[in-house]
Amino acid sequence: MAISSVQNRGLIYAGDTPLACSIYIAQTGPMQLTVRGGSFTSTGAAKIRHYAPETHDQMIVEGKAEMLPDGQRVREWAGVKAVTYVLKGDCVVNVTSDHVHPATYGVDLVVVEGEVTIQVNSKGPKIQTLVFPFVVPPGCKDLSDIPIYVLKVLPGFPPGTGPEDWRMQSGEVSLG
Repeated sequence: MAISSVQNRGLIYAGDTPLACSIYIAQTGPMQLTVRGGSFTSTGAAKIRHYAPETHDQMIVEGKAEMLPDGQRVREWAGVKAVTYVLKGDCVVNVTSDHVHPATYGVDLVVVEGEVTIQVNSKGPKIQTLVFPFVVPPGCKDLSDIPIYVLKVLPGFPPGTGPEDWRMQSGEVSLG
């Protein structure tokens, strides 16, 4: 099957963020993808900081920050908190190919008239890309040989990193 997730192409580790996704994408026919219902939780606009009681205790009480499990760091909310979006049912995407020109497909999670749904090749605001753009060659009759990268969120940190690396991962420290 051509559907996969790799780092920099769909595979994301949540780290210390609330990021999560239970939406699953499967190839359900030669030229068909099905986006299985589930939920997506955004990261929100947060910064990870060293816990300083004089600064953070009141923020925690006010709901502007939360203590992380290690008790050493807090997640400060800079306005927008994490939001969970629920895709209530499965959505089928029928993929077609042109006889002459390649076609590009991508699938995004969007809100349309207050409902969470998906859009193929969306141009407007999106919540998150679920199927990253892929090219269907002219005359294609089966997607199985086409690499299709999809969103997959794993909890925690990538192998070889951990909470001690939070400053690099949150952008507080840069390489250079």
